[in-house]
Amino acid sequence: MPKKKPQLPLCTYGAACTRPGCIYRHTPKGAVRKSEIVCKPFLSGLCEFGSRCQNIHPGPEEADKLRRKQKKPQLPLCTYGAACTRPGCIYRHPPKGAVRKSEIVCKPFLSGLCEFGSRCQNIHPGPEEADKLRRKYALIACEWGSACKNRGCLYRHPAPVDTLAGTLAAASLGGGAKHAAAAAPVGGELAAPASGQRRMPLLAGGVWQEDLLETEAAAEAAEAAEAAGEEAAGADPPPAQPLDLLLCAECASDSAAGAIDPDDGLFYCDACWRAFEAEAAPPQA
Repeated sequence: MPKKKPQLPLCTYGAACTRPGCIYRHTPKGAVRKSEIVCKPFLSGLCEFGSRCQNIHPGPEEADKLRRKQKKPQLPLCTYGAACTRPGCIYRHPPKGAVRKSEIVCKPFLSGLCEFGSRCQNIHPGPEEADKLRRKYALIACEWGSACKNRGCLYRHPAPVDTLAGTLAAASLGGGAKHAAAAAPVGGELAAPASGQRRMPLLAGGVWQEDLLETEAAAEAAEAAEAAGEEAAGADPPPAQPLDLLLCAECASDSAAGAIDPDDGLFYCDACWRAFEAEAAPPQA
C-alpha cells in the first residue's frame, strides 16, 4: 500500500488567509471552519473578516448578553472610603450607608477624638473592649515621654512633678530661707493655719518653718535611699518579674513575647510577627 503523504498543518487564518503562496492547508472556499471561541472584536464592532471569520459571531441578543458580562476595568477604592469628602473624587467609594470596615482599631476613637463616627472605616469597639485596649496601651511607655504633644496619646507618660514640693526641696538643699523665697507660689502666699491651729514661725520669703523642715526631712530620706541604691548596685540582681501579657492585634491572644508595629502602633505576638516578616521577605532565587 502506498504510504500517505504527511499533511501540512492547517493555516492559522483558515479561509480568511490572504497571504499569496501560503504553504499551509486551507479550508475550501466557501466553507469556513468555525472554532468554539466567541470573536471579541465582533462584540466590539471591530471584526474585519465578517462571514470569513473563524470565530463565532453570535446573534444580537446573545452578543448583548456577552457584552454585559464583560468586566470593565475598575478604578481602585478610595483610601478614605465612605468618609471621603473630596468633591469629584475619581476613585471608587462604597455605597452610601455601607461602610467598608478594616481590621484596624480606631485609636482616635479610644481617645474620644474620632471625627468620622459611624462613617469611620476602622473598628469602634464596644465599651468593655475599648477599656481593655486602653489598659493594654497604658502598659507601654510612650517613646516621647513627658515631651509628648499628642493630646490623644494612649501610651504611658511620666507622672507630673509637684512643682512646689520640688522647688522647696531645691531651696532647702541650696541654703535655707534665701532660696526658699523662690519656692513660694506666684504672689508669695502660702496656706495660712486653720483656726485654732498653731504653726511654727513664718520665715523670710513667706515659707512656713515646719514646711521647710518637712522638705529637708524628705530630702534627707531621698539621699539615704539613693545611697542604699548605690550599695545595692553591686549585689545580685533581684529575680526577674513576670512580664505583663499583651493582647495580639492579629490573633487576639495574650502574649508576653512579641513586637509593636511602628506603623500602626499595635502589639503582635511573636508567632504573628514572624509570619509577617516571612510574608514581607523577598523571594529567594
